[in-house]
Amino acid sequence: MDVRRSVVLALTVVAVAASGCSVVACGPVVPDVKGKTVAQAQDALTQAGFKSGAVTYSADAVGAAGAVVAQDPAAGARASAGAIVNLTVAGSEPVKVPSLVGSTQDEAAAALAAVGLALGDVTTEFSATAPAGEVVTQTPSAAAEVARDSAVDVVISSGKAPVAVPDVKGKAYAEAEAALKAAGFAVVRVDSAGTAAAGTVTGQAPAAGTKAPAGSKVTLTVSLGAPAKVKVPLVKGLRLAAAKSKLEAAGLKWSHVLGPGDGMVDVGWVYKQSPGAGALVLKGSTVTIYTWKGP
Repeated sequence: MDVRRSVVLALTVVAVAASGCSVVACGPVVPDVKGKTVAQAQDALTQAGFKSGAVTYSADAVGAAGAVVAQDPAAGARASAGAIVNLTVAGSEPVKVPSLVGSTQDEAAAALAAVGLALGDVTTEFSATAPAGEVVTQTPSAAAEVARDSAVDVVISSGKAPVAVPDVKGKAYAEAEAALKAAGFAVVRVDSAGTAAAGTVTGQAPAAGTKAPAGSKVTLTVSLGAPAKVKVPLVKGLRLAAAKSKLEAAGLKWSHVLGPGDGMVDVGWVYKQSPGAGALVLKGSTVTIYTWKGP
């Protein structure tokens, strides 16, 4: 009976050995993942038919920071397919980088400090969409896992790139306005009397060719046209009140001066005017009228 049992046991051992199993366990061999990063180790375990279990970080472990220094089950052991392999990694547990895009520089620094990271290099660039002062990109990107105390670099928007102001002097206002708006500028109109045809742009600020932020204002001076001229009416020989009324009716202003009279014998009558009757002057000009100051 004992002999028969011994034979059966021997045959069983031979069968197990032939199938690739050990007496302790049957299944694939656990790969050696020591020295790999966590991601590399997990990938190797998956390819070998295992699952990654707990990942424990040890600041006292000997090995490169972030590298696997121990595994359980050990490398070379056999385990059932799909078995869990736990890993021990040298160094501190990595930190997930927060999203900084849209933050100010101060806000980004505070968000990084809160998770044990530091603000790294800060550079600027123009942005067509982000307001000046906001973070537009970051390195490493949000959600990346890095070692504690690592630095995160950011690029901060300087606002929209400056644009050369087009030359619109001499153009009709509507054409000038359209050109400026097409270039990304806002337009402010200031009307002013001038000799150019009415509606013509006679000045612009900033000047043509100046680099200005897109969306900024460009002020256009627009001609109202040459002021109308009127003929000075004859008011010499009229009473002062009548002379004033006649000048105002012609669109002119007046200035009254009491003078020696030049032979005038009655007070209150105009004895001289300047400019004289018939002169062409700008509408709104002043005509000086003289009356005798009396004896």
